[in-house]
Amino acid sequence: MLTDAAVRRVKPRDKAFKTQDMHGMYLLVQPGGDSVLAVGFRHDGKPGTVALGVYPNVYRKDRANARKIAYLALRGRLPASWNSSDAGDQT
Repeated sequence: MLTDAAVRRVKPRDKAFKTQDMHGMYLLVQPGGDSVLAVGFRHDGKPGTVALGVYPNVYRKDRANARKIAYLALRGRLPASWNSSDAGDQT
């Protein structure tokens, strides 16, 4: 599981890479040092991704939403169709 301390220790490399967490969530670390928190999912056999935001701005809040996002995506509620204002309010 990625903790704040573990994420702070991640160093950028020459190429972008992913550091996996739970529930389809991962941290995409860019060569320039930016880290994007995202959730990967599959819908109708096709992969999809929802970028939650740049670490550390959204890390704590959206870690809690990552499992919910993956759950809804598996049931056909595609995250890309959500407005940013109601993404956290879907049930």
